Amino acid sequence: MNIAIFAANGGIGNAVVRAYLARSDVSRLFAFSRTPVAIDDARLQSIIIDITNEQSINTAMNQLGEVKLDRIFIALGTLHENSRVPEKQLTDIQLDNLQSVFAINTFAPALIVKAVKPLINKAVPNVIGILSARVGSISDNRLGGWYAYRASKAALNMFIKTAAIEFSRSHKKTVIIGLHPGTVDTQLSRPFQGRLKEAQLFTPDYSADKLVTLMEQVSNEHSGTCLAYDGTIIPA
Repeated sequence: MNIAIFAANGGIGNAVVRAYLARSDVSRLFAFSRTPVAIDDARLQSIIIDITNEQSINTAMNQLGEVKLDRIFIALGTLHENSRVPEKQLTDIQLDNLQSVFAINTFAPALIVKAVKPLINKAVPNVIGILSARVGSISDNRLGGWYAYRASKAALNMFIKTAAIEFSRSHKKTVIIGLHPGTVDTQLSRPFQGRLKEAQLFTPDYSADKLVTLMEQVSNEHSGTCLAYDGTIIPA
């Protein structure tokens, strides 16, 4: 298999890189990130990318040449960019923070999927997994708050559903899904870990193993949905 992983130096993204490199059926792995991925494996090619810049995304894709991709994992996610903490109420909303969070959580994955579509290996079943979140579920929103993060992930889930419909017509063997990794011990979750029980907090390696296993188990009936790390479907 040929694998492409975006945000490959993030907490979850880097763990997914290592999880795939642990597999003997991986031929090549392209790791896209702002800084080089420091993993010594002959199958890995580290490619610098600015995921908020479409020209940078297209330039990075050109480095793959004629390679066809079998698995694509987009590990993008930010809780807040230009505010100190996630918004708890309407008065906390700031336009620049909304724009920055949507740029990373929603716009960048959409641009990446657009760019990788011509590189997908249509001859065999293939999977695009995009890091989403349970809080992107509209029907499951019972606490409110976190306006930018919730809304950007809900918009991402709608993009995934819409792209799945297009792929069902043009790339019948492609499955595109959102993935909820659980609460993972990364920089994003660290300020909120104090209220969690130990069993509720996953290591990046544990979450990555679950997500990679899920990527290898899904079928066309899952395309367009958002799945938790344990395979359960998260409601829209």
